[in-house]
Amino acid sequence: MAPTDLVPEERLRRSYIVHALTAQLYRLLAASEADHAAEFAVEGAGPGLDPSAIASLARLLGGSRITGCEIALADDGTWIFAARLGEGEGPNSALAPAGLIRGVASACPADLPQILELRAELGSEPRTRTGAAAVLNARVRGLVHYFFSLVENPSRDPVPFHELLAPSFALDLVDPPLQSLEAVDGWVTVRLASVVASEHAIAEIAVEADEGLLRVIMKSQALFPDGSGAISRNTQRWRVRDDGQGRFPRIESIAIERDGVIFFGPAPDYAPRAAPRLP
Repeated sequence: MAPTDLVPEERLRRSYIVHALTAQLYRLLAASEADHAAEFAVEGAGPGLDPSAIASLARLLGGSRITGCEIALADDGTWIFAARLGEGEGPNSALAPAGLIRGVASACPADLPQILELRAELGSEPRTRTGAAAVLNARVRGLVHYFFSLVENPSRDPVPFHELLAPSFALDLVDPPLQSLEAVDGWVTVRLASVVASEHAIAEIAVEADEGLLRVIMKSQALFPDGSGAISRNTQRWRVRDDGQGRFPRIESIAIERDGVIFFGPAPDYAPRAAPRLP
């Protein structure tokens, strides 16, 4: 019998787009300085978002945390999205506005989508500006979401992972741990390629006392070619390095504490719930 908390296959197949879009929104939240806003405008935004508008949005929403994102496919192939904002973390958390970010994004192939339109609907008056701590927070959260968008992306292209890895790294995702680009490439093209679709639902990303340490708590669901699948819960501890350069910080290590795996059989046992609607 299937577990009672399965998500629909359609949502599994779209999850990588949600992660990629969330990562891109966090990159925008980190672009409060003029040079970062100009860089984001070149490759992350459509013509309707110029650098000054991007910097203004980043300062307006500084310290916010994206707590969820729903997407719907438009007739022209773009994605309409609504991302929920919650209070941020750190010294400015009480000042970060809550509400929604609504907009339109381009199709998402193997990389990040472009943000074509964006507007904020805030439930409280923002009184904070993005400082160094908030920028770091947005950058590391964007890194986590982009990493899992690549894990879930059906293209199974290992090359985009290389951008996210420090010169020396150890990813305790399989046994033995991945410690070379060749090992990562094999993991992506063999191990990940054996999964039809998956979702990594992140419950928490906590930046610990050492700013290079993250705790990521999640539940994941994978679907295999015969219709069977697995659900797992785990806590991951990441160490990252951020010099402020490039699109994302670099991963030095990931260690996993697994809380168990539940396997379920193929259809007709697979009876997921209906997909959620945009708020």
